[in-house]
Amino acid sequence: TGTLTLNKLSVDKVNIQPYSGHSIEDILKYGALSTNIVTEEPIDMVLWESYPESKALKDSYKTTKFIPFNPVDKFTCATIMDLKTGKSFRVLKGSPQVVLSKAYNKDELDSAVNAKMTEYANRGFRSLGLAYAEGDGLDGNTKWLMLCLLPLFDPPR
Repeated sequence: TGTLTLNKLSVDKVNIQPYSGHSIEDILKYGALSTNIVTEEPIDMVLWESYPESKALKDSYKTTKFIPFNPVDKFTCATIMDLKTGKSFRVLKGSPQVVLSKAYNKDELDSAVNAKMTEYANRGFRSLGLAYAEGDGLDGNTKWLMLCLLPLFDPPR
C-alpha cells in the first residue's frame, strides 16, 4: 500500500460478502474488535474507523490477547471478553485462504469464497477474511465460523 496507490484504504461496505448470517453492522463490529489500533497498522485503522460505534466498544469489550500478523501465518487473532457477560470469543482476520482453511465448513464455502475473491480482484479490491469462534481457545475446542470477505480498496495513484 502506498507505493502504487494513494494509501487511502477503505472498506467497501456495500460489497461485503457475509457467509454466516450476521448483519453487515455486526460484521463491522467484529472487524473493529479484531484490531490493535495502538500500532496504527492501516488495515486495523480502516476496520476500526469503518464501524460507526467503535469508540463505544471499549465500554463493553476488552481485548485480553492479541496475536499480531506475521508473513508466515498470514492472520491476526484477538481474544475478546464481553464485559457484561464475562464470556470470551475470538476474532480472526487475514488472508482469505487462511481464514477459510480454519472454518468448520470450509468445504461447503470453498468455491463461493474463491469466486468472490476473484471477483473482488477483477474489480481492484483486496480481500480480507474474517472469522469468529466462541471461547478463548484454551480448551482446545475451536469452531471457527467464517463471517465474511471484506473488500478493501486503495485507489491507484
